[in-house]
Formats: sequence, C-alpha cells, structure tokens
Amino acid sequence: MRTFVVAAALLSVASAVAAQNPPGLNNHIGDWTIFDAPGAGPGGTVGVAINDVGQIIGVFYDASGTQHGFVRSAEGVITTVDPGGSQLTFPEFINIWGVIVGEYIDAAGNTHGFLRSSTGVITSFDEPNAGGSPLYTEGRAINDAGAVVGNYNDAAGNTHCFLRSPGGSWTTIDGPGADGFTTCGHINSAGELAGKFLDVKGVYPICQWHPD
Repeated sequence: MRTFVVAAALLSVASAVAAQNPPGLNNHIGDWTIFDAPGAGPGGTVGVAINDVGQIIGVFYDASGTQHGFVRSAEGVITTVDPGGSQLTFPEFINIWGVIVGEYIDAAGNTHGFLRSSTGVITSFDEPNAGGSPLYTEGRAINDAGAVVGNYNDAAGNTHCFLRSPGGSWTTIDGPGADGFTTCGHINSAGELAGKFLDVKGVYPICQWHPD
C-alpha cells in the first residue's frame, strides 16, 4: 500500500509548527496551492509526482470510488489520464518532457503498463515475458531520455525488474542470487537503476544496476 500526505494535512502541520515558534521568528515555510481534480468525489485527489517544469501527476477518486489518473499542467489545467479499458489507473512518474509512465487494471483484472506522451497519446504495454493469470506489468519510472523501468510477473509467479529502452527493446534484470523477486523503482539520466531483491536467506538487499 502506498501512503500519501494530502496538502490539507500538511497545512495543518504548518499551522502547528507556526504556533509553536516564538514570536518574531520567520514562520513562513512555503506557499501552497490546493486543488482537486474535476470529478473528484469524497475520496479526493492525491498528488504522486512533479517534474522540473511544474507538471504534476496523481490520482483522484470519482463519486463511485473509481480511481483515475490525472496530469496538471504548470498553468493549472487538469486532464484525466485513463488508458482505454482501465478500471483503475495509477500514474507513477513524469519526466521533464511531460511523458508519463504508470499502470492500469483492466476489466479482467490484468495489470498493464502505459505511457502517455506529452500530446496525450496513451500506449499500453506488457513485458514480453509476463505470464500467469492475472497478467502483471507495471511501469514505475521514466528518465528524460525515455528509458522506462518497471516490474513484471512471469508464468511461474516470479517478479522481475525490466528496462525498456527508448527504442522499445526489453531487458530483464534480476538481483545477483535473487530468489524469485526483484523490483526496481527508479532510473536516472545515466540509465542506472535502483531497487531491491529477495535473496535465498530471505533478506532484501538494496541494489544498484549499471548499464554496460
């Protein structure tokens, strides 16, 4: 389960901090913009990531409780992000060019990765070695060159990290001595990945992968 801090809660913390500071000290800890995605119901709106030009991605819950993705431009325009057939959408990361990566669940319960271009074109994908039922591929991060990192389950139920190049080629990455579980969640501009894996001792070492 992912945990998020809603802006309103942060404002409460800021007020508490300001109340505790002695008079005369600078209590200003930032400027806030509070927003809800159009169509958000009681479940509200949650920000997930922001890029260097101020574009924000996140999720909102409509009146029926269905989870949708959104992107908010630096100017404040909010657009819903839902791949076709999505029953639940989760954008994970947005790069400097406004390209979004994430995952969604279809009506059959399969999880697919997706990419949304800066012009709004959405492309879904499954790692070629993904198998089993339901299928599972998630897109976790994308760097400014367009390389995508994520995770998938194979037919035996093992979890692997993948790297998808900007040209669309795939590489499976498993931690050294991994016992059926490797996940990656970050990729930098050099194409280096960060993640974790389960070894035969039941330990989860943190790992860094360097491209050749």
